[in-house]
Amino acid sequence: MEPEVYLDTHVVVWLYGGEISNISPRVISIIEESTLYYSSFVRLELKYLFEIGKIKVAPDIILKSLEIEIALVNRDSPLYVLVNNALEHSWTRDPFDRMIVSQAQLSDCMLVTKDSLIRENFRNAVW
Repeated sequence: MEPEVYLDTHVVVWLYGGEISNISPRVISIIEESTLYYSSFVRLELKYLFEIGKIKVAPDIILKSLEIEIALVNRDSPLYVLVNNALEHSWTRDPFDRMIVSQAQLSDCMLVTKDSLIRENFRNAVW
């Protein structure tokens, strides 16, 4: 059975943009060998980044492209379950990070992220 892995928002952006050099060789290997998921909160964060001009491509274009190219799949827990879990992540003020970590945690999956704060506080975070 393949490992199941969630991708953090920046990893989704880099994969879409072909910016593989931003991703560690270890993570490339994990991505190639795993079933890949994203939380709807990644989609929401992409929309926010698009609206403030940090990314130039709409979230649905990015995600649809990656769904086709790397079989990326949306998978979520019920919102009330995610929120209840996210309330425990007082180590960050970032609501997107709280929800994305909660989704990976509730699914007992790895989370691919370069974010050092997440990696320090979530045992299943990898880079």
